[in-house]
Amino acid sequence: MVLLAERYLTVHTFPEHNSLCLNLFCCRPRPEWAFDAELRTRFGADLVTVRAVDRPCAAVVPA
Repeated sequence: MVLLAERYLTVHTFPEHNSLCLNLFCCRPRPEWAFDAELRTRFGADLVTVRAVDRPCAAVVPA
């Protein structure tokens, strides 16, 4: 797990299936990025599946 400013990234590897699962969560909307093309290029992947889930952002209320 890598903690990033306003987001985090987890990496799960499955060598027995020759696969990799990346989970990137952001706390606020971000510009679109060409995940499919970038992951194919950077990892030499034959198959890339990208799933984006829009989740409502909760407002932070001071205690």
